[in-house]
Amino acid sequence: MLSVANRWKAKKVQKVEAETLKKDWRRMEIYLFPFIGDMPINEILPKVVIEALESLYNQGKDDTLKRTILLLNEVLNFAVNYGLIAFNPCLRINEVFNFGKSTNNPAITPKELPELIKAVMYSSATIQTKLLFKFQLLTMVRPAEASNATWSEIDFKKSLWTIPANRMKKRHPFVIPLSSQAMEILNKMKSISVKSEYVFQSWIKSNQPMSSQTINKMLVDLGYKNKQTAHGLRTIGRTYLADQRIDYEVAEMCISHKTGTQTGKIYDRADFLE
Repeated sequence: MLSVANRWKAKKVQKVEAETLKKDWRRMEIYLFPFIGDMPINEILPKVVIEALESLYNQGKDDTLKRTILLLNEVLNFAVNYGLIAFNPCLRINEVFNFGKSTNNPAITPKELPELIKAVMYSSATIQTKLLFKFQLLTMVRPAEASNATWSEIDFKKSLWTIPANRMKKRHPFVIPLSSQAMEILNKMKSISVKSEYVFQSWIKSNQPMSSQTINKMLVDLGYKNKQTAHGLRTIGRTYLADQRIDYEVAEMCISHKTGTQTGKIYDRADFLE
């Protein structure tokens, strides 16, 4: 299987971010290759895979298990497409495992936000972490999109942040108009991340971005476990826009969601910047 996985990886590198592929490959190195890496691709059957992944299930690591199964199926589907096997026998293997009910990212209400902001500002978190929190809240982007922001994506003259399509995992880049508060954060970070290409540079690794889990860890430390997540900050913003009766299409665009049919989404290039 390992040789086929390497061929899959060579193709995948053209479609996803290097850091994402690195994490996916590491997951396979830990949970798949030790058990089935040396097996011929046509001998990888559900029974063998279930035995290999059973320990993950017993440990309650549902998310890791789901992601590992998804990666396995990507490799097997790749093998089918290249005529290496006739079909993928593991397509429905996730039905064997009784996953817990998935839940949305928890989020407080907009009315509770001032209390959270105060808790963050008076916490012992680093200044970079506090500014990343505020920047993510103001821009309503996903955690990884904020933590991996680069200076080259920021247009200071026009106060625009353009996230490339490959970072959005979409067909087109996403353009975000930056408020005066967001620009103030960027100017503060300029004096901190002087030699880095990343806006929010890691204070541990040279020229690396802060982890996308930084805000989640801070929220847990502040007692917001199961009440608020970093991704859930988008929910607060979207809820507030709804409360303000902002046009639905515009509000959805603020969180990079296109509305309408699949065909309509392809042809609709409106960005609602104004």
